[in-house]
Order: sequence, then C-alpha cells, then structure tokens
Amino acid sequence: MYTPCTLPNVSAGAAATCGRLRRCPAGSSATTASGVKPNFRGALRPPRIAGSDIPTPEEELPETPGRRAMSDRDDFVAWTQSRLRSAETALHNGDPGPRLAIWSTREPVSVLGAWRSAVGQEALRDLFHYLADTFSNCTSHVYEIVTAEVVGDMAFTVGYERTQVSVNGEPRRYVLRVTQVYRREDGDWKVAHRHADTASESEEASSER
Repeated sequence: MYTPCTLPNVSAGAAATCGRLRRCPAGSSATTASGVKPNFRGALRPPRIAGSDIPTPEEELPETPGRRAMSDRDDFVAWTQSRLRSAETALHNGDPGPRLAIWSTREPVSVLGAWRSAVGQEALRDLFHYLADTFSNCTSHVYEIVTAEVVGDMAFTVGYERTQVSVNGEPRRYVLRVTQVYRREDGDWKVAHRHADTASESEEASSER
C-alpha cells in the first residue's frame, strides 16, 4: 500500500506532506490524508453505524400524498369488483335493493341508460325497480374496468359490462360501455351518475338497457 510521505515543516514545527508516495511496511498503522485508516486491501473502512441509527422501514418509506392516493385508488377499485359487482348481479337477478344501497341518496343523481334514463331520486328508484322486474336468471356479470381514478371524495370508472341474463324471460347476452361517477359520502362510496350504451362488440347490438 502507498501513502503520502511526510517531511518536517521547519516553520511550523509540524509534519508536512510532500505529495510523494512511499510503501508502508506490513502491520503499519499509517492513515490517509483524510485521517481514515485503510483496511488490509487498501479500501477505506466505512464508519460503524449504531443500531439506533439504522432507519426503520417506516422512516425509509414515509407516508406521502402519492402513496395515500395509490392506496385510495386500489381500495376503490377493489370496492367496484366486490360490493358494486354484487349489487349489479343482484339487480340482474330481480333484486334492486343492493343497487339502491350503493347509490347516493343526495342530489344530483342521474342515469343515461342504454334502455331508459332517469334524473333525480324518485325517477332513479322507479327505474331500478323497473329493471329488476325485467331481469332474471343472471348467469354472468363482469365489470371490466378500463380506467379508474380517485380525486379527493370523487371518483370515476370507465369500462365494459359483460352480462348474460334473461330479459322478460328471454336469454340475452350483451356488452355495455359504461362510465360511472362516484361520491364518497360519510366514508362510503356511492354512485351518483351512470352512462351506458350498447357496445358494437355485443352479440345483440340492438339490445339496450
């Protein structure tokens, strides 16, 4: 290993570095100019870190608005694939109760449906009961979300509903393009607006809801 040699400094009475390198004998305790003792391979030894100085996972990954937003969005999407989907399946089996439960009871609310539309609470309830009387024997209902986002207490989803159900006793299969807007009310997500129309890929493009 090579380290800078030292020469006496006549004026200061201390050692001065000449800048030339000399070989340190084995077992030498020479140090570098910075005062850090090298290891036997010549690499600098890192300073020891006390256990109390090691950051915890919480300190390494602090809570940030971005992380909270991501978690909020993930929770919201999970809700659409659980409670929302269950409510839609129930409606297609003739029960409007679960859908009414996840819709907002505050104004404004609206539906621009592929079959019928409604604006306001009274018209909304009439529409959901009418649809429940029309549907039965739902064998499949899937909400394929294309995109979704949460901004504060508002959220939206855009996607496709793929449904196999009997309409007025006749088996049907169709695909709807659906956009929905949601409000968070008292900590729970509620649907406030729905826009749906029949997708061109539907087997029955002329069927509407």
